[in-house]
Amino acid sequence: WPFVPRLIISIGYLTIISQQVLNVAPAINCHYSLLPRHRGRSPVPWAILSGDSMTGITWHWMLDTVDTGNILLQATAQITTATTAESLFDDLHELAAETFPSVLTMALSGVRGWSQRGAASRHPAGPPLGGKLSLLSSGEYVNRMIRAMHYPPLAPATLCGLPVRSLADFYEISSQIISNGDG
Repeated sequence: WPFVPRLIISIGYLTIISQQVLNVAPAINCHYSLLPRHRGRSPVPWAILSGDSMTGITWHWMLDTVDTGNILLQATAQITTATTAESLFDDLHELAAETFPSVLTMALSGVRGWSQRGAASRHPAGPPLGGKLSLLSSGEYVNRMIRAMHYPPLAPATLCGLPVRSLADFYEISSQIISNGDG
């Protein structure tokens, strides 16, 4: 390395930082959930799909295991029945920016933070369940999936490969599938 940083800062970085890099300097990450819930990739749509009423950001020390380090700071954001992945990302970006000065001071001062407590969850990379709906999905679940998948320009939720952007779309496509005997 041509220089040795005092601190490595990761925000929304989608690649796992190697242990070789983590050995160079201490590192912090801003994860878009209240860890230990929704570890890994795609925490924002998973929080909506899971029916969480609250999520937030977690600034934590980075370890060689993803999203498991001691917590420096957490800040919360509400999830309402109108919250989409797009609007929630906007809220969480603001929280990250607002809390950055405090967490930077904490990290550079050597604050160790606290260990993660509570039930951990981890989801695979990519959209929740591939963004796919079933004819058997409840209206509430369909609404959550539509909102979880609303992050243009990414693809919306689908039913049998057809885009679903509203409950009306879901019911119309469902009716067509059933009347055609494809269901």
